[in-house]
Amino acid sequence: YQSLTSNGEYTMCTGLYPNMHNNSGATSFEDSMSKYLPCCLGNALSREGYQTFAYHSNVGEFYSRNLTHPNMGYTFRSAGDGLNIHMANPSSDEELFRESLKDLTTDNTPFHAYYMSWSGHNPYNWTNAMSLKNKDAVSGLEYSENVKAYLACSLELEYGLEKLLASLEENG
Repeated sequence: YQSLTSNGEYTMCTGLYPNMHNNSGATSFEDSMSKYLPCCLGNALSREGYQTFAYHSNVGEFYSRNLTHPNMGYTFRSAGDGLNIHMANPSSDEELFRESLKDLTTDNTPFHAYYMSWSGHNPYNWTNAMSLKNKDAVSGLEYSENVKAYLACSLELEYGLEKLLASLEENG
C-alpha cells in the first residue's frame, strides 16, 4: 500500500486495510467518517465507561481528523482546538503531552488516550524545529548531520513521554 501517514493510522486505529482502489481522492479515514466503527478502541472503551481522547499537535483539519476521530469514539483535541500548542514544523510532542494532562488528571475515571506524534517527522536536518530545539543534546555524537537531526527530533518524543508518565504517576 502507498506509504501515507493516513493509511498507516487508519490501519492501526481500525484494524482494516486502507482502501487503495478509491478514485475519489479521499483517504480511507474520510471514506469511513460517516460509517459505524464499533470496534475502534475509542468506541469500544467508551462503551465500557472510559473517557477517550485523541490528540494531535497539528490542526484538526489535517487529514480531516477533527471529523474522523470523533467517529471512532474520541474526544478530539488539536492545536488551536482544545490544545494550546505553539505551531512549528513539526510541533512539539512535549507540549502535546503537557496539554493533554488537563483531561487525564481531573478525576479517577479510567481513560484511553491516543496521540498522533509529530515531533519525529522529517525533514531530518536543522530546518526541522524539533531537531534544532534538541541539537545540543546530539552535537557530540559521531554521526552524519542527518542522523543527528533525526535523533534530535526523536528526543522530543522521549522527553514528552518521560514528563507525561511522571505526571500521571504523580497524580495517581
